[in-house]
Amino acid sequence: MPWSLLQILRARWLNLSLAFWLGCAALVGVARTYPELDLAVSRLFYTPDTGFTLKGSPWEQGLYRSIPILTLMINLGLIALWWFNRRTGRRWLGLDGRRLAFLLALLILVPGLLVNQTLKTHWGRARPINVIAFGGDQPYTPAFVISVQQGKSFSSGHVAAAAYLMVVAATLAGRRSFWFGMALLYTLAVGAARIVAGGHFLSDVLTSILLVWMGQGVLRTIFLVDWPDESPKVSDAN
Repeated sequence: MPWSLLQILRARWLNLSLAFWLGCAALVGVARTYPELDLAVSRLFYTPDTGFTLKGSPWEQGLYRSIPILTLMINLGLIALWWFNRRTGRRWLGLDGRRLAFLLALLILVPGLLVNQTLKTHWGRARPINVIAFGGDQPYTPAFVISVQQGKSFSSGHVAAAAYLMVVAATLAGRRSFWFGMALLYTLAVGAARIVAGGHFLSDVLTSILLVWMGQGVLRTIFLVDWPDESPKVSDAN
């Protein structure tokens, strides 16, 4: 029987649907076709002679400062829960050593090494607040173009860490859970906070989310991790 369009879009490679890969291609295509789009979005939050007026506001600073605290607390909680499950023989939230290793590997490899230590350090794209169009002294570099300006705009470390919390929620509770929805909203809020403060362009934010999602797909393939709402249901009747 021929596949429907929905089945085709749900076809998976490295635990990621075709729709995801099309979304990645669309982001790159739009960014390259309309290189000024990032400037247009950031300009919505910029006032001449004043700057990015929402930078330093309580909600922006609260979201900005919450990332390292939440990341530390949640990962300490994951380690503590794994230790408890191991000592008691329980499986609260389904967290075992394999799932803990998957989550910690994702945190270290994508937000840690790929985004913060590689892209932000070596890509060179200037932040919105530093480009000439917004009162800075550095030229604007379009998305996905390597620059020699030694800027740290591409991509967003804070958003990558927030997106990691989405994966934690999906791993422990499933993608259809309340907690995944909250983590998604939190990630979008952190991304918005970085844009309105002039810390990152829209493409920086979206790239970080996609990189973390791509990373979880690859690592779930390696660690053989299923999410609760993907696992086959076992019938009680036998």
